[in-house]
Amino acid sequence: ERQTLDDYKRFAELVNQHAAISKKAGVQLYYHNHSFEFKPTDGVLPFDEMLKIFDRTLVKIELDVFWTVIAQNNPLEWIAKLGDQLLFIHLKDLKANTPLDYTVFEVDPAVFMEIGSGSIDYKSVLEASKTAGVQKVFLDQDHTAMDKIESIKKSYEYLKNLGI
Repeated sequence: ERQTLDDYKRFAELVNQHAAISKKAGVQLYYHNHSFEFKPTDGVLPFDEMLKIFDRTLVKIELDVFWTVIAQNNPLEWIAKLGDQLLFIHLKDLKANTPLDYTVFEVDPAVFMEIGSGSIDYKSVLEASKTAGVQKVFLDQDHTAMDKIESIKKSYEYLKNLGI
């Protein structure tokens, strides 16, 4: 489904169509990124091309910081770039020294860390998100070596202590 840049463009047009239908139903459609949208294709980033096509009034973005970083991108730059189209931030932390590669969609479960335990500077990410007017942040823990409830508590406490 995403072999060529034209595939991404067709997908973005389809998203616009569904966003219009969603709006009529009172639902906001948003797009959540992974790493593959950042793989340079024909000299451009598919994510950039999709953003050019997305109707900013209909399609909002949920930036997944983990996948943005895996794809060798600076989430602070993307937060600034997305501006008012950025509706949500998706949080999960990344183990230090994890190889970064935009072609990877499946990663070793051991690289998912509780917020504040990994390599992503979430204080800066959250400050930039607040400045950008992000409405909500989602705390996500795909995998954890500890009890799932304890994992979420650890991330929550870290975030709470940031005072942002």
